Amino acid sequence: MLLKVKSLNLIAGKPIAILHQNTAKKLAVYVAERVRIKNKNNGLPITATVDIAKGILKEGEIALSSEILKGLSVKEGDLVEVNFAQKPSSTYYILKKLNGEKLSQEEFNAI
Repeated sequence: MLLKVKSLNLIAGKPIAILHQNTAKKLAVYVAERVRIKNKNNGLPITATVDIAKGILKEGEIALSSEILKGLSVKEGDLVEVNFAQKPSSTYYILKKLNGEKLSQEEFNAI
């Protein structure tokens, strides 16, 4: 989904993306889940943690932390491509181990 960047001068110390609640519903993402954000003109995507707001954003807008703005070389008004990001497979392997199950060498290496 293409979204318009809105700058809130947010310095989070990590990649944070704030979505309008209706946009989040369309992407099927919830607070603390992850999205992949890509400058539609260049570069590699950045994975960010999601927060959801109403009132400070319009539907179709995304507020990005300064870490993402800098990393993607985007500014207010630019369009970015945003998609749901799956959890890394290592997350499931850690849960498996916490449940007392044995890990394969491949699973162990993924962690």
